[in-house]
Amino acid sequence: RQYRYDTGKTLAELQPLSGYYAVPFLSDLDYVACVDSLLRGRTLYLRTSTWRRRDGSFETGLRYVPVTVESVTTGDAVYPFYVAFDQDGRHSGVMMSSPTSAVRNVTFDKLFSFSDIRSNYKHISNENWSVIVRGQVAVGMTKEECTLSLGAPQSVDRVPTHGGLLERWVYDNGVYLVFADGILERLRHRLKSNCLAPAHRQACRNWDVNAKCANRPTHATNACAAPPSCVRRASAC
Repeated sequence: RQYRYDTGKTLAELQPLSGYYAVPFLSDLDYVACVDSLLRGRTLYLRTSTWRRRDGSFETGLRYVPVTVESVTTGDAVYPFYVAFDQDGRHSGVMMSSPTSAVRNVTFDKLFSFSDIRSNYKHISNENWSVIVRGQVAVGMTKEECTLSLGAPQSVDRVPTHGGLLERWVYDNGVYLVFADGILERLRHRLKSNCLAPAHRQACRNWDVNAKCANRPTHATNACAAPPSCVRRASAC
């Protein structure tokens, strides 16, 4: 086959350039149309809460929820597909790579499920599941529940204490979880507020305001012990 690409430049403008003109990334429109025909109108279940609007901006969405695929269009040089969907009246989408892409970290199976993921975790309470789908965590959740919400940690440390062995999970975005007997006991103060279950946010804000660490500003609370009541009630302490 022969293809024609319009550079938008005249021959005189191209001549001073190097011996070749780099053609930008091109999408195989037949491939995109094929994927669109397979997915358009289907109800799928999202595995990711990292959504991308049509204008290219990112937003934090929900995970493990049903969405209806509206269309599959061209993506970019890294992810060749943009899958647009409707989630209960909320319109957004995700970038998707193909099995032949140079970067294959967001292939279909990593983004979607054909079946309801919730049905695999019937032992998790509805209250905790509502926290998980928002990508949040709360004190009292299990390691399994925290993993479903935030993913696997970057590192895991086991710290012996006078009360037993604590397990500390560290994430690359500053999230810091501490488990005792497999149950989330407290979280690092640097955890962003949008990762907290709403019921726990104000308690931690109060701890920030009332923190009394000798000669230290309140923003240095990670060097100070959290009050026991905050450890029990607040998911960012």
